[in-house]
Amino acid sequence: AAQMYLCLDAMRFMGKFKAVDSMPVRYSSNHLCVNDKRLGSVISLLISICPKTVRLRTRVHFGSPLECTYELTTYGVPSGKMPLDTDGTPRRELIASYLQGKREIEAHLWNMYMSKMSNPSFICFPFVDDILLGRGWPYQSYSGNIKLIELLETRKRKYNDASSRSEKTTISTNIMAELKGRGVRFVKRDASGNFWEEVSDTVARQKIAMCLRNISRR
Repeated sequence: AAQMYLCLDAMRFMGKFKAVDSMPVRYSSNHLCVNDKRLGSVISLLISICPKTVRLRTRVHFGSPLECTYELTTYGVPSGKMPLDTDGTPRRELIASYLQGKREIEAHLWNMYMSKMSNPSFICFPFVDDILLGRGWPYQSYSGNIKLIELLETRKRKYNDASSRSEKTTISTNIMAELKGRGVRFVKRDASGNFWEEVSDTVARQKIAMCLRNISRR
């Protein structure tokens, strides 16, 4: 059988791509290294059925382990950080050092978690219906934020028809009260960046008002 090994900058290539979002690492790129070009058509077919975000981050390298290692360096993957030598031998010291570093990070986060448990406003993980305050795709694609936009789409016309600023404020306040009545929380990252905290009603209402204005411009 042809020797094939996979080199990833952040994590293993996975069939269930949504698992990427739940991994405690930053997913950057996929580098598939193969020493048999006859597998090229099969690999191309597998890549073609992957989501676009995965296809754009995937590169295939053909050649011996040494040739692939050299080619990976052109993509900013240092050969000294590879978990395997060019002959396929695991670099046990490097792997052990990486795992030890992860253990220290996890221990630090656990100590922070335990120190915050007594704080009633402390939130370790948001619920699926919670609304996250922040910028970027990870926040926009969160289930609670998607549900918020879907709800606001049904209230957009009423908001646009409002004749005064105070009336629009009342609409956004009522929506906030409705959501909080369902148990929905508006949360943001705390100062440490590792956990979450609930924001004030004023900030939550401003979030709703901003979303309504953005939807109205579409």
